[in-house]
Amino acid sequence: MIGKKMGTACNRILRFLVVLFCIGTGVVNAEPDPQMSLELCVETALLNNPSLLALKAQVKGAEYDVKMAEGRRWPSLHFNAAESLYSDDTRLFPASYNGEQGVFGKDMTDLGLILQLPLYTGGQLSGATAAARHNREAFEYTLLRASQILEFDVAQTAYKILGQVKQLESIIFSQQVLNRDKERITAMVDARKAARVDLLRMDVRLAKIDQARVSAENNLYGAWQELFRLMGKNGPLPDSLPGIDGSLLPVPPLPDTGDALEKALENRPDIKALDSRVAVQKQKAASARGKALPQIYLKGSYGYRFMTDSNDYPQGTDDSDVRGSIGVNLDLPLFEGGHIRAEINREQALLASIENQRHSLGLLVQKEIRTAVLDMTSAIQRIKTQKTAVAQARDALAIEQEKYLLGKGTILDVLDAQNAMLEIETEYYRAAADYHTAVARFALTRGDTK
Repeated sequence: MIGKKMGTACNRILRFLVVLFCIGTGVVNAEPDPQMSLELCVETALLNNPSLLALKAQVKGAEYDVKMAEGRRWPSLHFNAAESLYSDDTRLFPASYNGEQGVFGKDMTDLGLILQLPLYTGGQLSGATAAARHNREAFEYTLLRASQILEFDVAQTAYKILGQVKQLESIIFSQQVLNRDKERITAMVDARKAARVDLLRMDVRLAKIDQARVSAENNLYGAWQELFRLMGKNGPLPDSLPGIDGSLLPVPPLPDTGDALEKALENRPDIKALDSRVAVQKQKAASARGKALPQIYLKGSYGYRFMTDSNDYPQGTDDSDVRGSIGVNLDLPLFEGGHIRAEINREQALLASIENQRHSLGLLVQKEIRTAVLDMTSAIQRIKTQKTAVAQARDALAIEQEKYLLGKGTILDVLDAQNAMLEIETEYYRAAADYHTAVARFALTRGDTK
């Protein structure tokens, strides 16, 4: 059993790698995979879709933002080099006692290390770090939601392709039926048992069917173009399109919708992303308030200073030496022209905006849940209705064909019955595709993650 499962997994991975190779090299244009499963399409899209790759890069950037914010809380050590020219002679080093002689000149050079460590910043550094972490969470949830939407788009397009294929098959079947009827009518016209106008009407109907077939083929081609775009495939489509490994019928049962809203509010990544952005904005507002508080830093320096050109060099003194210092600096803003207050008010306003967006999204989720449930219920009802109608339409067509051959019906009755059968079959498969799409949309709305 384990070996069988491993073999199946290896086959799936091998097929997946082949598709990726084909997409990347263009080989898919020459030898397309005859059947592509929905799961394989989704996996390929998640790996190659450029919009998703862009979001992944944003998540990576947000991770570096966290590292940057965390790094600002550590001590900073810099090498500093300075060349200073003074207008008047200046002492190289301050006197360490009264009457100490020193070197004087106008040109000094400093080489040394400068250390700075934040001791208290009014919560700005800790707030920036927390904001960066919440911002990273927001990007991760945004990426997860985008992945869910991409999965739904791929599934919706795949079901559309399956529906288009079934509709095209119905059109081709109708075309074959009409061609057989045309042969019978031609024989009846030759035997003077039918009017030539019946043959002309059949030709008109065949022309319309041919137009419908061309339109269905174009729609199918367009759906494949959309699927390949979602999968990140570049270049033109292959001459021979592959197929989707799946079936619209029979349709799965209706999913449980009892606790859909509670699960959506609990699981939806876009809701969690907005919750994270609310947390980000709260931290930004707190950091803005911290700018009005004292800032305390530990500062130290240690380096080498020398006089390049001394004008007064008493005997027993040096024109160079190594000195160091350490101390605490306090910076308290007393007047900033209203800048800090304006920044605080701006961050509070942005916080109120994001909180309202969060509330609006909660209301939208409720609407989406109700709409998704209605779409599923409507589609399943259409399937039940159309399934019965398809059988009735086929019986009606057979009756009208028999009546016409017996001379008790007209060709218009046959064509009307054939047209009704095609429309009902088309609607039947469209309803099946709509139901699968509605189920996928319900899962998307509820925030389900496969």
